Parts: sequence; C-alpha cells; structure tokens
Amino acid sequence: MEESIQAHAIARYRKVIEDFRSRLGKNPDLELCEYCKETHTNYRGLIDWMERNGINTCETRRKARAKENDETTVLESEGTFLQFVPSGKSTSGNLRGVSITFPNGVNLTLQESSVESLISLLSIYKSRLGGAKPCLD
Repeated sequence: MEESIQAHAIARYRKVIEDFRSRLGKNPDLELCEYCKETHTNYRGLIDWMERNGINTCETRRKARAKENDETTVLESEGTFLQFVPSGKSTSGNLRGVSITFPNGVNLTLQESSVESLISLLSIYKSRLGGAKPCLD
C-alpha cells in the first residue's frame, strides 16, 4: 500500500514540475511555492523529491527562459512587430486604443500614447526580455 502512495506522489510531483515549466513560459516571475499553493501540493515534499532526482529550480527557470527567448527570436524573425499606418489623420501625434500582446502572454492596452513613448516602451521591454533574473525559489 505504501508503494502505491509513493508512486502516486512521484507521478503528482512529475506533473506539477511539468506544469510549472509550462506556466513559466507564460509567467516567468511565477514562484514555485506559490504554484504549489495553487495546485495544493506540499512544497517541502516537492523540493525534497526534486533534490533526490537532481532537479534544480533555478535550472528549470533558465531552461524556460531559454525556450521563451528561442520562441521570441523566431517570432521576431517572422515579423512580430509590423509597421502600420493609422486609418485616420492624427493631428496630435498620439496613438489611441493601442493593444499589445507580448510573447510572454502579457496584454497591454494603452488609451493614448505618443509614438516616441510607445517605441521607448517596446525598447525597454526588449532589453529586459533577455536579461537575467534572480532565482528566488
């Protein structure tokens, strides 16, 4: 009976880690302890299992970021950022109702923005996308 419980726990931990990795692609700031709370998984038990099986949280984050950056590079090479011409004449030099969906799943809607501010925002986002983030788990 105890072997059955252990087999169930191992299967659950594997699934939690697999799902955590996929969620990191959408939310790179997700903490493992918070994800464990969401999935009602024993955090300490999971960490112990990960250590016994050579799974490192920081390495998991690096792999997820590398995968995300690879996907971003492919998207950029296919023309993710497209040039557009506003349909109406803008006398103020501002854009209105701009919606942006970033590769990591973040949606941003701006009521109004100057072109320069929008370009600055995209430049900052791109520079931080590939930057190293500390591992907090």
